[in-house]
Amino acid sequence: MLTRVSPRRRATLAGLALGLGLVASPAVADRFVSRASSWNAARTSIHTDVIVERDDGRRELVRVPGGSVDGLAMRHLPLGPFSDSPLLRFVRERTAGSGAPLAWQRSCVFVRADATGTVDLAGDDELAIIERVLSHWETETEECSYLRVVRDTPTPAVAGYDGENVITFHEYAWCAPGGEVCYEPSAMAVTNLFHIDRPGHPSDGTLIDADIEVNAVHFAVSACDDSGCTTTGEGPRADLANVLTHEVGHLFGLDHTCFDGPEGASEPPLDGAGQPVPRCEVGLPAEITDATMFNYSQSGEIHKATLEPDDVEGLCAIYPRADDPGLCARALDDVDEGCCAVAPGHRKEPGTTTGAGLFALAVVLLAARARARRKRGG
Repeated sequence: MLTRVSPRRRATLAGLALGLGLVASPAVADRFVSRASSWNAARTSIHTDVIVERDDGRRELVRVPGGSVDGLAMRHLPLGPFSDSPLLRFVRERTAGSGAPLAWQRSCVFVRADATGTVDLAGDDELAIIERVLSHWETETEECSYLRVVRDTPTPAVAGYDGENVITFHEYAWCAPGGEVCYEPSAMAVTNLFHIDRPGHPSDGTLIDADIEVNAVHFAVSACDDSGCTTTGEGPRADLANVLTHEVGHLFGLDHTCFDGPEGASEPPLDGAGQPVPRCEVGLPAEITDATMFNYSQSGEIHKATLEPDDVEGLCAIYPRADDPGLCARALDDVDEGCCAVAPGHRKEPGTTTGAGLFALAVVLLAARARARRKRGG
């Protein structure tokens, strides 16, 4: 995800929580006192309650999205605007427990676009942009990678741990469904990755669910090109293709290209060449800041919408054609309920609908939107 925070910030809760795969609002802290992860009430996402002690001795409880419960982890990855030279190599997402790289264990990934879309764009323009982004990833990597995206029919969708990988838009509250935890207002979008986090187990690092959520509350979701941006929204322009090309990289298992954790709190990840990822600082070389997987973005930026050679190399290294498992099926079927915690009522067979609670929430959101804002034609 991209966040609107200074890369020169002091030790923050966000950085200190990197071991959990968390991102939170900046808050100066000396140390963690305690932290505990749990499911939300609907058991569709994981959050962590962290007690931190400040420099002045005060203690505060902060709830942040992400964490690990009984061998199943959720990583919360934001994307936001940059406030202000080593050769870049791709960087992989890894588990917090063993550092195992994250990857899908099937030949394909099923993705469903939220048919509700956003009123910031006319008609079904957002669906066309989603298709263009997915096709761009496939076209640029088809000669060296076996991974393909299966497009599920767009329907009203809600993010959460349910075996469906969805791309959704938030227009009224920039919070996880259920409202137990909200996201950084500065994040243009977030990707939540659910994966097995069980060191030593054969399935450690296996991706099983990924949801991309776009912030249409604090940003104007836009269709931009060199001549400008088209949108009916208000606020900083977030070009949808620019945002989604980055977020889909997370969905496939790629990490950010610079490290924004505080000094000494955790070690930076290694890139594809085995070198530590450079810190996020002003003055980084273009090889890093121009990359699709760079952590930050400017209003109206469009250059992340096209892949760089390192992005292609990353996907092809994770999913090389020679290693094609030859099986296209939904990933939640990979979960062994004997080894890991699986949210009750959310195991699904291919082609079935989501749980009744999630579907009801989607209907409520649709009804609220119909009353409060104009509907698109069609």
